[in-house]
Amino acid sequence: MASFFPLISEILPMIMPAATHVTRAGDLEPKCPTVEGPVTVRAAIVDKCDRMSATVLTVRPQSETPVHHNSEQAKIGAAVGSPSWTPGHVGIGQVSITNMKLHTPADAIMYTVSGTGRLTVNEGFESELRIHDLGAGDFAFIPAWTEHQVVNGSHVVDLVCVVIHGGPRPVGATLDGWGGDETTPGK
Repeated sequence: MASFFPLISEILPMIMPAATHVTRAGDLEPKCPTVEGPVTVRAAIVDKCDRMSATVLTVRPQSETPVHHNSEQAKIGAAVGSPSWTPGHVGIGQVSITNMKLHTPADAIMYTVSGTGRLTVNEGFESELRIHDLGAGDFAFIPAWTEHQVVNGSHVVDLVCVVIHGGPRPVGATLDGWGGDETTPGK
């Protein structure tokens, strides 16, 4: 009987497949023209399945994301569009904050769609910062709990990345600098 349950989890998706969802490029743009912050995060595919989600990160010229890490338990928001790296932190418009614990890894894969920039990471408590150059077509794997920051040093071109997150929605924490405490919304 115990071997029956794993079999159900493999067969059930074939019997009751999930619905396909397409997010159009136009759906990722704001409905009304607004002045946006230096960093925007838009939900592309969020809460559509339990194992992964995707957001589009845009870093304007001469801008950078706050230092951030992807964690398994973090404050997350019901809305995306804040000028900070983490959906759910205070930014443009109303954002509701909730606490949620996920049982899936919070690793992320970032694909650079356009522009050039740098991914700076701190891979340990006493480690030196490592800088990775990014260009269109590059992929970066960011393990859970790894502090990281994306910087666009260009004077003209936006840096646009698609970020694939482990779990149904992005999770993480914005920090007060490298090795810093988690920031609170509105601070």
